[in-house]
Formats: sequence, structure tokens, C-alpha cells
Amino acid sequence: MTNPTSNRTAAPTRSRKLTATSADGKWETFLAHAGLRRYVPTGIFFAYLKVNGKRRLETLKTDVKTVALDNLALKRKQWRKPAAAVGTVGDGIAKYEQQLAADLAAQKLKPISRDYNVRCLTQIKKSWPGLALRDANSLTTEELRNWTANFTSKKGIAFSPQFHNNCINVFHAVLAMAGLEGNENPASVKTKENPNGNLERRPIGRKPLNLPTAEQFEKLVYEIEHSGAGQSKDAAALVRFLAYSGTRISEAVQIKWRDVNWDEGYIVVPCLKRRFGSSELPTREVPFVPAMRTFLESEKTRWQAAGHEITPDAKIVRVCECQKSLTRACAVVGCARITHHDLRHLFVTFCIEAGIDIPTVSRWAGHSDGGALAMRVYGHLRREHSLRMAQRVTFGLPAAQQATLANAEPTKQLAEIAS
Repeated sequence: MTNPTSNRTAAPTRSRKLTATSADGKWETFLAHAGLRRYVPTGIFFAYLKVNGKRRLETLKTDVKTVALDNLALKRKQWRKPAAAVGTVGDGIAKYEQQLAADLAAQKLKPISRDYNVRCLTQIKKSWPGLALRDANSLTTEELRNWTANFTSKKGIAFSPQFHNNCINVFHAVLAMAGLEGNENPASVKTKENPNGNLERRPIGRKPLNLPTAEQFEKLVYEIEHSGAGQSKDAAALVRFLAYSGTRISEAVQIKWRDVNWDEGYIVVPCLKRRFGSSELPTREVPFVPAMRTFLESEKTRWQAAGHEITPDAKIVRVCECQKSLTRACAVVGCARITHHDLRHLFVTFCIEAGIDIPTVSRWAGHSDGGALAMRVYGHLRREHSLRMAQRVTFGLPAAQQATLANAEPTKQLAEIAS
């Protein structure tokens, strides 16, 4: 007797498609998980949900599917809540300034960082008159893109890419404080994780060091000191102090006469870029180079001759900046324009060219990485120094014999070496 089921054929199985890929191959949609998408080039997952009748795309900040599903559930709950009322840009500015003050009081932000963000905010307001009165949700992506295209210079001096990009970050934070979240914020930036951002940052390249020679530097200081301006001597003193100490401008303007140790020959410098909670010391000691001791003695004599008392709490430099004077002097001397920070580069460069090892110079400059940054920035040095160093490479032969072989004919060279 035959088994009635033995002649049955198996029913054909239908494979269920689990994902769908966009036409350009960049986006992968998971059909079993509504609202889950993956950006193929980076592998990052995104939430793609309808909120208040509009589709909304936002990164889930992970490339792990299980984590992305958890984050997607949190996004659903978050977006189901009623949206916060969107205020004016001025409301966002006020909240942002309050946040800066709170972070500073809680020591989450350094004073120098607070001041930098305030400077970015000030420049944003100057570059867009009437911005504070606008409703935040009335700003369009096109307006923001036009702003970034025109927000490049002030009085003919181009902003650095770093400052430009940080201003965009501050603008984004202000609009977020006003109530615009995610990609609804027209100042959102395009990144690998967020390819649908509205704005693009400017690329940051390494600035070539085009520093003056020792002779040009003396001419620069002379031009500043004898320009006839009311504070010309003070401006020249600031230039010398920055170049002889290698300090940052924010550090130099805080140093007082009590920070000078005449007997042991060093200056106590505040480390203003010290991270909160780090083991780095709050100050560092920068020894006098010979020019610094001469400068300090002459400055002390100059102020005493003018009838000023040199007290321990008096500041060594009397002006906070001298960029206009420095720019003018560079044009007169005929060298490339330099900034306050370039004088710090000049100090480090002269120290390395004098034969001081990079770890020691990096400690004087306040670097906490043992010299890694200094190697990246100053490893090439300048052409004249490079040419001098090349003359030390003798391949084990005396210098006199090297010079003789350089001018000899090839067959004679071989005979010389063989002998």
C-alpha cells in the first residue's frame, strides 16, 4: 500500500524581500522596521518618520542595527510630543548667552572659550542687520547659504576657516535655542552622518609659515616704534614680548612684573588652554632668552623715566593688541603679513634653529603632548636652516675631502675613494 503523501510535491517557498535600495544605491530601507533607513556609504542608521504631516530624517548615530532600533523607538516617542513653540532669533540669542554664562559659572567652559563664542555671536549680528527680530522658522536655507557665502571678510581681512566654521556652529546653537531641531534647523551642517544638512563648512588647511627673518623682524619693530602713533612704543613692546616669550596674546596681556623671576631668569606664564579637570599645571616657566632680559630691563627703565611706578601688580605690556600696526609695518618692510600668533611661531622656529630640542621648546610653549604638535607644525622649518643642516651630511668623510670629491672627475673620485 502506498503512502498517499509520498507523491506530493513540496509547495514553492516565496522569499520575502527584507530591504529596498534607492536608485542611486545610497539608501537602504528596512521593510520590516518602518521608519528605519541606513546610509550605505557610511553604514549609519537614520530615522525617517512622518511628523506633523512632513517627512523627517535624522541620524540615529550608530551603525549597529539593534542599537538603531532602540534609538528609533526613542525618536518616535520624542517626536510624538507636541513641538515646542518656535520663537524669534533674538529669543535664541538670549538663551544662548544665558547658557554661556551658566557653563562658565559651572566651570564647564573656560573664559577664553566663552569670549571666543561671544565674538562669533557679535560678528553674526553685525553681518545680518535685523536678524534678532526675525522669527526663527521664517529663515530659509537659501538665506543661510547666501549668508555663509558673503560672511567671508571684515574690512578686507578674510576670516579664517576656523572662525567661519565656528560662527556657523554658534548660529546653529542659537536657532536650536529658539526651537528649531534636527534638519528643521536651516544652519544644520552637512556631515557623513548627516548628508542632508543645509550648510557646508569651509575646508581647513594647514597655514604655511611665512615668517620674517631676524633682520626683517628688527625692521618691523623699528617701524612700529617710530610710526608716530600715540601707543607706538607700547605696540612695539608687545611685539617684542610675544616674539621673545612665545606666549599666546591672551597669556601675554595677563603677565605682571611679579611673574618675573630676575634671579633665576624665567617668567611665570598662565596656561590658559589648560583643560578643566586635567593634571596639567595652571602655569609654566619660560626662561629668559638673552633678548628677553634686555627687553625687560629697557622697559623697566623706560617706564621709570616716564615717572611711572613699577609695582608687582602692574602689567608688563600696556596694550592688548597691535594687529593694525603689525600689518602696516609688514607692508613697509616688504615681508608677508603676520599676526600676533605668528610671533609665537617665530619664537619656536628661532629656538629650534638655535639647536634646542623640540620637547624642551614645546614645554616652553605650553604644549602638553611632548612635542608631537611642534613636530607637525615646525618639522620643515625654513629653507636657509634646511640648507645649513644639509651641509652636516658628509657620509662619514671629512668636510675637506667632501669638497675635493665634489669638484673632481668621476674616475678621479673612484681612485680617491679606493685609495
